[in-house]
Amino acid sequence: MLLLALGADPDHSPPDWPYLRPVIIASRRGDRRILELLLNAADTSIVSCSTVRPTPPLLPAVASCDTAVCELLLAKKADVNEADKLTGTTPLHVATRCSSKRMCEFLLYRGANPSRLDAAGRSALDEADEAEVDSVAEIIRAFSPSTYLTCFGQRK
Repeated sequence: MLLLALGADPDHSPPDWPYLRPVIIASRRGDRRILELLLNAADTSIVSCSTVRPTPPLLPAVASCDTAVCELLLAKKADVNEADKLTGTTPLHVATRCSSKRMCEFLLYRGANPSRLDAAGRSALDEADEAEVDSVAEIIRAFSPSTYLTCFGQRK
């Protein structure tokens, strides 16, 4: 906190580790207090990614399954659909890979796009189906725009 008060860059990372941003580390560890300090000391671009820093902080926060950390990032305008610039992985993909029904619901209720594809052309639903995580697949399917009932009551 003292370093931030003295003007240290809250988004600084070592030149040889440009992906190792403080906000990523705090998100991954689920350290709400440190994350809040970093977010309050920086402009809102700290919650976004770029070609130099391809991983949005929401991805490791989702992997930690800490909804409070995710809420902090979303309150600072993190995009619930922002994908990793290299892999195309979205927060919903991460929640699916963690088999976290609770995190999938959390993201979907906040506008996560269940149809978004990663760089390999796979959606979170594709991954849930392949991993046979039925509870997660069921939640994602319920939010999918392509899920509707025909006049015969069958899902399409």
